[in-house]
Amino acid sequence: MKESAPWLDARDFAEKKGIPIIADESVRHIEGLIREHGLRNILEIGTAVGYSAIRLASVSSEIRVTTLERNPRMALKAREFISASACAERITLVETEALRWSPPAGATFDMLFIDAAKSRYKAFFDRFTPYLGPGGVVIIDNVLFRGLDETALNRRQKPLVKKIERFNRYFLAHEDFDSEILAVDDGLGIAVKKGDADGDSRENRT
Repeated sequence: MKESAPWLDARDFAEKKGIPIIADESVRHIEGLIREHGLRNILEIGTAVGYSAIRLASVSSEIRVTTLERNPRMALKAREFISASACAERITLVETEALRWSPPAGATFDMLFIDAAKSRYKAFFDRFTPYLGPGGVVIIDNVLFRGLDETALNRRQKPLVKKIERFNRYFLAHEDFDSEILAVDDGLGIAVKKGDADGDSRENRT
């Protein structure tokens, strides 16, 4: 897919300012999962400058993205890039602390993408996975933070690595999801929500 100028501008701005955004290898893998699973309604935790929201929405004209960002300056810049994109009408940016936000009554999502504070992965996972139906997909970026190599970390980073390790064990063992961690860039956690008691799933409901 040919990249549009607005998402290139968002990426270039982030790289120039040293703002972390998802790696190209990772986002291409996610785009493939969106196509494979027919995902259409996406909730993103962590907008930054809007780069990933624009890329995900650009996979299909049927995709809608709700993205949450707590930093006012980031949200302001993201709105600029999103507004300039061809998929602006399909992206809803909410400036909020994610754990204080509730989706509209009756809302469900096909995909939850978490790319925010690593120390709060479990809180985000527990808060928003109930809004996924059977067959819904969870994707979490940076679950192999710096390869989880403690010898390469400073004293402040080591407690974060321990939290990520604990979350990864929780994530992989969760009985409601089929989960895996892929060694793509800094690690992608991918989980598919299991069907209900009758074995029903998103695929055979469509």
